[in-house]
Amino acid sequence: MSNDKPFGFGGLQSTVTAKTATPSLRSVHALLRGFISGLLIMGILPAILLWSRSAIAQVTPDGTLKTSVSQSGNHFTITNGTAAGSNLFHSFQEFSVPIGGSASFNLINTPNISTIFSRVTGGNVSNINGLIQTINSNNPVSLFLVNPNGLIFGANAQLNIGGSFVGTSADSIKFANGAIFSSSKTPLPSALLTISVPVGLQFGQGRGAIQVQGKGNDSIVPSKNLGIIASPGKTIALVGGDVNFDSGVITAPFGRIEVGAVESGTVSLTPSVAGWELGYAQAQKLGDINFTNRSSLWNPYPVGNLAGGIQVVGRDIRLDQSQIAAATAGSGQGGNITVNAARSLSLGGVNANAQAPSAWIVNQVGPKATGNGGAVNIQAAQLTLQDGAAIETLSLGAGAAGKVDVRADIITASGTVPVKSPLAPTGSSSSRITSETYASGAGGDVTVGARQLTFKESGVISTTVFPGATGRGGNIFVNVGEDITATAAHPLSLTPSGIGAYTSGIGNGGNIDVSTGTLHLLDGGEIVASSIRLAAIPGTGVGNAGGITVVARQSIDMVGAYPISPTLISAIGSFTTGSGNGGNVSVTTPKLTLQAGAILSTSTLPVFGIFGDAKQSNNLGNAGNLTVNVADRLSMTGINRFTKAPTLLGSNTLGNGRAGDVTVQTNHLVIQDGASINTITQATGNAGALTVQANDILIEGENILRSSIIASAPIASETTRQFYGLPNAPTGNTGKLSITTKSLTLRDHGRVSVTHSGTGNAGQLSIQADQLSIDNGIIRASSISGEGGDINLDIGNVLLTRNGSTITAEAGGSGNGGNITIKAPLIVGLENSDIIANAFQGKGGNIQITTQGIFGLKYRTHLTSQNDITASSQFGVNGNVQITNPDVNPNSGLMQLPDNLVDASKLIATGCANTNASSFVATGRGGIPQNPNQQVMSDRTWGDIRDISAYRKIGNTTAQILTFPEVLVQATSWHRNAEGKIELIAAPSSTYMQQSLTCVAVPKS
Repeated sequence: MSNDKPFGFGGLQSTVTAKTATPSLRSVHALLRGFISGLLIMGILPAILLWSRSAIAQVTPDGTLKTSVSQSGNHFTITNGTAAGSNLFHSFQEFSVPIGGSASFNLINTPNISTIFSRVTGGNVSNINGLIQTINSNNPVSLFLVNPNGLIFGANAQLNIGGSFVGTSADSIKFANGAIFSSSKTPLPSALLTISVPVGLQFGQGRGAIQVQGKGNDSIVPSKNLGIIASPGKTIALVGGDVNFDSGVITAPFGRIEVGAVESGTVSLTPSVAGWELGYAQAQKLGDINFTNRSSLWNPYPVGNLAGGIQVVGRDIRLDQSQIAAATAGSGQGGNITVNAARSLSLGGVNANAQAPSAWIVNQVGPKATGNGGAVNIQAAQLTLQDGAAIETLSLGAGAAGKVDVRADIITASGTVPVKSPLAPTGSSSSRITSETYASGAGGDVTVGARQLTFKESGVISTTVFPGATGRGGNIFVNVGEDITATAAHPLSLTPSGIGAYTSGIGNGGNIDVSTGTLHLLDGGEIVASSIRLAAIPGTGVGNAGGITVVARQSIDMVGAYPISPTLISAIGSFTTGSGNGGNVSVTTPKLTLQAGAILSTSTLPVFGIFGDAKQSNNLGNAGNLTVNVADRLSMTGINRFTKAPTLLGSNTLGNGRAGDVTVQTNHLVIQDGASINTITQATGNAGALTVQANDILIEGENILRSSIIASAPIASETTRQFYGLPNAPTGNTGKLSITTKSLTLRDHGRVSVTHSGTGNAGQLSIQADQLSIDNGIIRASSISGEGGDINLDIGNVLLTRNGSTITAEAGGSGNGGNITIKAPLIVGLENSDIIANAFQGKGGNIQITTQGIFGLKYRTHLTSQNDITASSQFGVNGNVQITNPDVNPNSGLMQLPDNLVDASKLIATGCANTNASSFVATGRGGIPQNPNQQVMSDRTWGDIRDISAYRKIGNTTAQILTFPEVLVQATSWHRNAEGKIELIAAPSSTYMQQSLTCVAVPKS
């Protein structure tokens, strides 16, 4: 017998023999001790496992495979069995280990064995509440324990075997040579007497369950209650019909954990350096797996093992106040976590004392660790995260966090709960799929694929770079076949539901790429990328925010704000409150609707909600560019009913950073009820350029503010200026505004403008349209004290202004009025509509109009109640007004007349010269011929004198007077008819009538 000596695995106490304590195992002792001290933030503390209670149980052979059992109190020693090469087979009638007891597989008679296969044939469940161990072997020994009626591991169950452990309720084990080791009480097949390796676990119908009980997770991850500890670097696998954890904990240091629920079919066994990897491709029917009451699968990695990790496979898998966790603590690569649920995966439950999310699937890189973390891979038909549950990877060290890959038909994330954790600085945990970095290690990419994706009550998909972290944030890829819906927030966290990539550190934030059928952002739902500065915390807001790309194949709807916190607005956008730049935003969809204060924007501003520092307005990065492509219709309407802020599409700056350029392309653009497309500066940074291209554009109505397309520099209220640390007046320049369309209609106070209320210059406004109609609307380029902006209108057909509409380029103070250039074939001004280029002290702007016809508008030196064109300066020099009509060809539209004209006097007979002296009459049988050269025709006529009245009756005859078409005459004026409509008319002209020629007109001689 050997001399057993206990020694500590730095908190993972175990017992091995001096004989089996191989150098490879001894070499990990120091690493494990360092691992524990390095994971203090995760709550790992030294643990001592105690056994104090006992229960009545027994281990008895069934007499089929030469198995021998000796008993001393509650301790059972198992020897002999049937050996076949490196395999050893045991068969038991009962196999249960009481509290404080042990079942020891003593290999003194078979020291070269590497795998033990043991079965239980008596028909009872095996209750394991003590220690199972292997002793006196020359090799690390793996153990298979097969009981088709099920296994129960109590709170005091322990393993101390050198190799892997597989506990299963399978019917049999299949080997590579085709032999079967059945769980029934049958002799060992002769084929198993040759050396062979197992290749699968075979299940029949309705197999027994496996239960794991314990004391539950006691910290962020298990620290004292480590539960069943697998041999370091090896596999522990539990595979049954159903598998239930009730406060159960399994710990596998840099090894592998396999949990599967199978009712029928085969589970494949693939050898690896960590023991076994299980495959479920041939499993015909899966069972259910439940983790409840702080149960935990814990897979720490003080050293690397690429074959390690955790795999959980079942039909319905539920984590209620429980976790599946892995961590890399050294320089090696961490193992992956894989969870496959054929029907549903549900994470939830509330634990008031939780130091991490109550339900948590997480793969971590520990403090000071340089190895990269493993991935988290999730597959399910339906995935539900609630009560602040989380699926994530994170890095607390130099190693990169692993990737997160989630695939499901339907995904729902909702809810928030309070937690007490250094990983939750806000004191709450929102349901999430995420990757985070806290140090120099990069965050992992997050990929989510689904048919439907729903976020509610602060449910999110996100990546985050925390304060001081230098690692970059992970990218987010979301691909949804049908619909994404994000709604509202939770009152506890006030975290908007949706998708976000955030950096509040030195590392750059990740990018967001979303593809879906339809997208609904409601009551504060959002897709946001940001760079966040935190007041009085150095090293925050330095990294650049990531970019956003959203493609919705059918439509996007964005509506409203969160009623409890109205500043949480339905939004797609990128912003920065730090020195890092904001990211670019691109949105593509056939239909885009923004309502009730929703926002699609990029921004640079010193304070956003609870983030930022008003004293840092002169230390801001630039906002990103915004590109919107809408194939069919872009509709914007209304205001935020709580804050009265308009529905908005654009870019703005409230600091020294530059606002982004905004480009909008669509077929139909409708802006109503106070909504706005804009670029804005309210500080020292310049506003960006704004370009709008559409087939037709309608801008109408107002709701506190006018519906508009604007590039502006407004002065904020005093309260707002103090809150954001803004100057008294903006000094940044207004950007250029360009609109290209076939039809632009402004009515009911609709507005297109470039304005500046500070000391900077107003930008340029250019409109190119086939038709421009302004009905009680305004086109304006104005500056309070800087240079007035220029207006350039290139109209292909008609420019119509009416009902008090204005086209104006004005400047206040000493600034010069802007110039107005208009090209249009027809210009009509009605009902006190004006074209103005005025100034106060500076020079009035120039107005240059090129047209073929201008009606109603006239040049005047000052504004009147008529339709005016004016370029005056109240105290300076008036501007010039030039109206140009193209040259007219006088021959245009005239017919070519013949040039061989006949003298009419030669056609008059001269015989009437003396009417009293003589006369001449020439007659013939038929009268006077038409001319002297005409041949005289026969004048003989025929007439029918018969009475035919009896044969027909002639009706009344009505004479028809022929009418000749009116000749169209070019209009020369206009008037209002009796119905109040405007008609174009021609001025009346005199008519000359040619008198008939008679002899009366011939003078007498």
